[in-house]
Amino acid sequence: AALYLFVSKSEAVLEVSAVFNEAKLLILNADVELNEVQVSKNTTLVSGDKIKTTATGRAIVKTGPQLVTSIGENTELIFRTESDLRNNEYEVIVGKLWSRLERALEQDEVYKVYTPTLAAAVRGTSFGTLVNDEVDEIKVFEGEVVVTSRADKTEVSVKAGEVVSIVDGRLVVRKMTEVDQEDWYI
Repeated sequence: AALYLFVSKSEAVLEVSAVFNEAKLLILNADVELNEVQVSKNTTLVSGDKIKTTATGRAIVKTGPQLVTSIGENTELIFRTESDLRNNEYEVIVGKLWSRLERALEQDEVYKVYTPTLAAAVRGTSFGTLVNDEVDEIKVFEGEVVVTSRADKTEVSVKAGEVVSIVDGRLVVRKMTEVDQEDWYI
């Protein structure tokens, strides 16, 4: 559950209680498929759902207050969660995923993103994931992300302004360039 407080110019306070007991897929346009069926309106997600966008498709997954996951165009992924939304995982098969965690996760909360070669676990940050025929990358824009090689289980800590990928079978961290930032959005 979350509690939002709004303060107006007159100093009055309005309390709005919001309970997040289900994951929502927010459709930004009609070029989105859920489990191989085109969807055009917002819908509830369950663990194991497969989400796919076309060249013009975009969507957002909302699993709690200040936890937003944007799905870019030409993306295919599998969403996994537990019934209480404390453990959220995204298996990116291809495409772009933007993760923005605007608060630190609680002790028992988990947010992970998997690519074919990398696994990223975070507690409160902003990062992008790119999977295509050439590379799997994690780009960190804020905070820090622990990234693990799925092949040999080595791990590195990737800080804001850095990019990690697998090169010659090893995790390699480099500084982010302007080109790295071009396609990403908040």
